[in-house]
Amino acid sequence: MGLTYIDTADAYALGEEDFGYGERLMARYMKRDELLVASKIGFTRQGTTWKACGTPEYLRKAMRPEPKESRRRFHPLCQFHTPDPNVPIADSIGELSRLQSEGKIQSIGVCNLCRMKLSPKRCQ
Repeated sequence: MGLTYIDTADAYALGEEDFGYGERLMARYMKRDELLVASKIGFTRQGTTWKACGTPEYLRKAMRPEPKESRRRFHPLCQFHTPDPNVPIADSIGELSRLQSEGKIQSIGVCNLCRMKLSPKRCQ
């Protein structure tokens, strides 16, 4: 197919009870050794309401092991989905750095940094 990169997120799922659906789908249908699958964490949802969640505890929980269909033992690229106005960005990125040093993430990326200027009232 010529694809070399797929971007997904833990919250790209059928519902909040099925987080990780996108990653599982990619692992099942793609030859992952030929494809870079980037996953974003730090944005969650309930129903159709999306909310930033950048606490170290949530980020660690979101880095669940990859599906058994995958031959990889780590996430090749994990992107911080969006800054949480209630958590210092250094705390969020610091947790991703710790996950990287533990071998759970190979590379760290960031998305939506422009959201840092949003008022906390707008994100609640």
